Amino acid sequence: MEPDRRTPYSQWTVDTLNEYWCKVLQLVQASTDERFRATEQATKSALQSAQQAVDKAERLADIRAEVQDRMAADRAKQQNEWRESLRDMTATYMTHSEYDSAHAVVVEKIDNLAARLDKHEGRGAGANATWLWMFLGVAGVVSIITLIIDLLVEH
Repeated sequence: MEPDRRTPYSQWTVDTLNEYWCKVLQLVQASTDERFRATEQATKSALQSAQQAVDKAERLADIRAEVQDRMAADRAKQQNEWRESLRDMTATYMTHSEYDSAHAVVVEKIDNLAARLDKHEGRGAGANATWLWMFLGVAGVVSIITLIIDLLVEH
């Protein structure tokens, strides 16, 4: 029974007051039940959202781990290729000290060849000069003899 504001308080009895408070308690109980149901629904929804977020985070973590594993494998492959190329370089290229010793040998051989060529050119120039002087000497002697013969034949 709803209290009528126009109803004077003198009309309230113990039974009507009991009935009024029972209805108020029922309304409070219904309101509380509705709040609990709404809270329960909100909690379920939040838990479901959290579970979905956790599932998604786990999937992303798995994907990230796979990507990192692939990247690590690629990095290891690149490092192995780099190491192998360094091994090849060390096997095929000579060191600085090996180059210096080989270069010193080549320089020494070139110096020896240059000295031999210089000596040979000197000999060649000397031999050519000797032949020239001999030719000039013979030509001179022949011309003197021809002059003498020519002078003798004319007189």
